Amino acid sequence: MPTTSHVLLLIGILLASTLLAVTVLSALGAGGHERQIYANTMWLKSSDFDHVADLVRDQRTLTDQELREVATTQLRNVLADVPPAQPATASGLRQTLFVVIPIAAMLISIIVLFASCYPVAVFLWGDEDKRWAAALWRRKAMWGIIGTILIGGLLANAFFQGVGGLFPGN
Repeated sequence: MPTTSHVLLLIGILLASTLLAVTVLSALGAGGHERQIYANTMWLKSSDFDHVADLVRDQRTLTDQELREVATTQLRNVLADVPPAQPATASGLRQTLFVVIPIAAMLISIIVLFASCYPVAVFLWGDEDKRWAAALWRRKAMWGIIGTILIGGLLANAFFQGVGGLFPGN
């Protein structure tokens, strides 16, 4: 019979890995703009201010042509600031796989643990003794996989951060 602590630990790992997968995959797929464009920004460069200042200096209402000219300038500035869409690269795919494969392995291990390693009742006679021994072995293997992925991932991240700190500009 599974203990409450094992079940809670499995549920916690399942929820955390699902949340991590969603967060990382959305961050990898988002490819958002480097600069946030706010609604209250005029999107004018300093070189455009002189022309706009000349237009509004006389305290008169701007004509439709002048307003279109300012709006066109703003749109050009916005489009010049947005980087072109990058096609999917091999490094992006590799990065996604390095996230998806360990999380998928952990999720599969957790499902196997839930499904077959913590039976509600155990009868230890006849062939059931061998099945229980197999379930215990499978339980140890699945926990080993989960632990290896978690600890290995943390150690690899620490190593990467340590090596990355050795090179200036990274």
